[in-house]
Amino acid sequence: MIARLLTAILQATASREAERAEALFPPRVLPYLRAMYHHLSIGVKSLDRAGEFYDAALAPLGYVRVMNHPRAIGYGPSGFKGEAPFAILDAGAEAAPPGRGFHLAFAAPSAEAINLFHAAALASGGQDEGAPGIRQHYDPGYYAAFVRDLDGHRLEAVFWPDMPR
Repeated sequence: MIARLLTAILQATASREAERAEALFPPRVLPYLRAMYHHLSIGVKSLDRAGEFYDAALAPLGYVRVMNHPRAIGYGPSGFKGEAPFAILDAGAEAAPPGRGFHLAFAAPSAEAINLFHAAALASGGQDEGAPGIRQHYDPGYYAAFVRDLDGHRLEAVFWPDMPR
């Protein structure tokens, strides 16, 4: 559900089809969704290695490569048109994750997808930062897992059935 929600938002925004978004989401939710980011990119030391990691980790969440460039790889829902919502950029030795407190949360379509994300990330060289499970201190329905990618970026996959729709 969340993945479909984000896909619809991103596609409507990227293609300037605001009417489509207005038809899909309640008026009380739209201002908050439109205020979110358009795209995000992070620097990585090795584009090839990071690409393999993100291919594996994001696939269970429904995100695939939507852009390939000699210096960047973009990810989004299959068939996405426009600027990739998430990209990794070849930054070489200068790549460094942001400081303490930063993490990037990816929407997941289910708790099972989060389990698969976590397993794929670890199998691809990521570091465990929190096993899949309910995060009661956030919300009784908030299911998430945390990992660090090959360059130390802290990532989360989250499924929250009670998200406003």
